[in-house]
Amino acid sequence: MSPASKSNNTRTPFLPGRWLTFALLSLLFFTFFFGYRADDLWNSFGFSASLLPVTLATSYYVNVILIPRYYFTRRWGWFGLYLAGTLIFSSWLIIATYTVSFYLIAGLSMANMTPMGRDLLFVMIAVYLAVVSNAVVGLLRQTNRAVARSQELTNQMLEADLKLKVQELEYLKSQIKPHFLFNSLNTLYGMALKQSDQTPDAIVKLSNLLDYVLYQPSDQMVSLEREMEHIHDYVVLEGIRFGEQLAVDTEVTGSLAEVMLPPMLLIPFVENSFKHGVKKEGQYLVKIRLQADATKLSFEIGNHQKTEEQKSGQGIGMSNTQRRLDLLYGEHYALDIFSEGEWFSVRLRLDWQEVKEIRPE
Repeated sequence: MSPASKSNNTRTPFLPGRWLTFALLSLLFFTFFFGYRADDLWNSFGFSASLLPVTLATSYYVNVILIPRYYFTRRWGWFGLYLAGTLIFSSWLIIATYTVSFYLIAGLSMANMTPMGRDLLFVMIAVYLAVVSNAVVGLLRQTNRAVARSQELTNQMLEADLKLKVQELEYLKSQIKPHFLFNSLNTLYGMALKQSDQTPDAIVKLSNLLDYVLYQPSDQMVSLEREMEHIHDYVVLEGIRFGEQLAVDTEVTGSLAEVMLPPMLLIPFVENSFKHGVKKEGQYLVKIRLQADATKLSFEIGNHQKTEEQKSGQGIGMSNTQRRLDLLYGEHYALDIFSEGEWFSVRLRLDWQEVKEIRPE
């Protein structure tokens, strides 16, 4: 079986309106081309009409079969071979049409032929000019369709990728919540065992934290002020637990109410610091520094440590938070985790002006 008889999956659909328009334009073009300096325009019209079948047939084969099946599929060898065959066969049809017209229209008299129709070369040029023009228009149409389809597929891929990222963000938040609740309840449990008089106050603080953890993460963004309020509640809980053994040095600057960020983005860093902090000279020390404005945020927290194991053993809260940062801010954030002797620090910097937020539909 020859390549020409293969599947028609790449064939362009037949559009009657387009081909009717092409036929009318070709007829007008031929009529005025061959009627140049002619005394009888009807004679030119009849000769032009006789060339329409070969023009339409050649154009149809080139545009509907050759170009989609061999040109767009980059089968250059077959395309060149079949194009050459098309030119040879269509040339024979043009010669045959010319001969019939010379007999029927001109009565075998060259003087009765239109001036531009007396030269067979001009006739072929006119026919192939119409074929090439139609092919160029067809190429442009098919190229535009291909570009539009490619753009559509790209948009679908981006949309699917966005949905996957949103789903992953929801999954990460769902993992952070039980991790945070476990640590908070563990603090309250320790206080209950000690029968601390501050347990009722701790329960109130924990209730506020539970409300934030269970309901606030459903929002895409919260104010930095609200996030810091719940960090404060968590610090108070830990203060009740450790008593005078705990010292928290906090410094916050900037307008927090105007700054928005994803909920529970900073709390895991605070959890991690309390979880892995060790006593130094009989006291747990945690330092928190926050500076934020309309363009950027800088958050740093540090604690004493025994070894550098804390850096590699961050737990689910820290690893999930870092993954959330990757998904939400891409390259527009900086997270530095480092040790300096017995001191462990985490520093987060966000650039609000460059951030592209991920929002579900």
